[in-house]
Amino acid sequence: MIRNLPVWVRERLGKLLRPRASSAVQALEPALREHPPRPNGVILIIEVEGWTCGALPIQIELTGYEVRVVRGGVAVESLRLMRPILLIVGGATSLTFYRSLRRASPAPILALVPEADEEWVLDAFSSGVDDCQVGPIGSGEIVARVRAILRRLGRGPSIAASTSSSL
Repeated sequence: MIRNLPVWVRERLGKLLRPRASSAVQALEPALREHPPRPNGVILIIEVEGWTCGALPIQIELTGYEVRVVRGGVAVESLRLMRPILLIVGGATSLTFYRSLRRASPAPILALVPEADEEWVLDAFSSGVDDCQVGPIGSGEIVARVRAILRRLGRGPSIAASTSSSL
């Protein structure tokens, strides 16, 4: 059953779901058959301050994008190698970190922060963040935000296309 999945899915499942792989794989298989991966660019997820992305990469990959996950310390170097079309920064980090990401890449930045007041969020926007969500936030909403950002950039399906396919 798992052998029929694409290599990238098997590798991701092996890393993320090792203890409960069989039930998780069975739950994902129908979605993978209906929505095969169509890499349209790389989305880079940057994990900082103990935040982990969980199954979010798989959910985003199902929308047709390749996803790479890095820890905060190697993010700037990774930008030069991968040239992502979107950055998702999860966890609490400094405004200086967002500034360094912005200097290194023109890609939009989606910041997912566990807690912040309005002043910090406004400073984050001034530091180069394009969208900021203060937690908690569900993975479905994150995927919707990713699709909306990429649609505004002309890198995702139009609203009409995504609505007609679900009818």
